[in-house]
Amino acid sequence: MSTGPLIPSAVALLAHKRLGDVVDALDRKTGGGLYDAFFVGTDTVVVNDTERRVLGLARAAKAMFEAGPAIDAPASLRVGQPRHAA
Repeated sequence: MSTGPLIPSAVALLAHKRLGDVVDALDRKTGGGLYDAFFVGTDTVVVNDTERRVLGLARAAKAMFEAGPAIDAPASLRVGQPRHAA
């Protein structure tokens, strides 16, 4: 039973989506700021070296995924389209 390019393409799309999620989340965290410490008040966000390294690796991997030529797909499909900050 052959699935052709369907399974590898789906895995690549999911990996790209998850890398984007990781980059977005760590960008928000490393952007500094405060978080709500419930009844105590607010405290500053602490970012360790491992998180900075993971962010760098995730950015590099995401850039590799996006390095090829763009596909010709309608914008409503949201596949192969670069994500823009809203």
